[in-house]
Amino acid sequence: MNETMFEPTVTQNTMRLNEQSEAMLATIAKWSKFLGILTFVVVGFMFLVGLIFLLAGSALAMVADLGGLSAWVYGLFYMVCGVLYLFPGIYLYQYSVKMKQALAARDEVALTEAFLQQKKLFVFIGVLSIIGIALLVLILLIVFVAALVVAA
Repeated sequence: MNETMFEPTVTQNTMRLNEQSEAMLATIAKWSKFLGILTFVVVGFMFLVGLIFLLAGSALAMVADLGGLSAWVYGLFYMVCGVLYLFPGIYLYQYSVKMKQALAARDEVALTEAFLQQKKLFVFIGVLSIIGIALLVLILLIVFVAALVVAA
């Protein structure tokens, strides 16, 4: 099923937006656009830093202490983080565009598509948070077991 196209269903209990709700959604759309664009800028800098680490890695290793890791590891880390950070920016920006379109044209389909982008944002951040917590627990377990082995 294509998630981006929804046909609004009309039921007996239809919900309507009052002026205050529309004003708040318009404000949220403006801030979402700002945050989406800001995210794109940050991702651009992350890719730039990653590229610098990849291309000038040996020179950076002589100038700065990289904690024993090769500069290309840092470069790849910045690139991967940039890719992961890009998705929330895309979802925020698409939410903003669709919400502004929905409010301007009073378009239920665009409103639903805007909320779909918002849902994608929250699901992505939620899954990423779960993965981060799981990795943190795994690392703590590994450190704890390593400490027990060293102490024995």
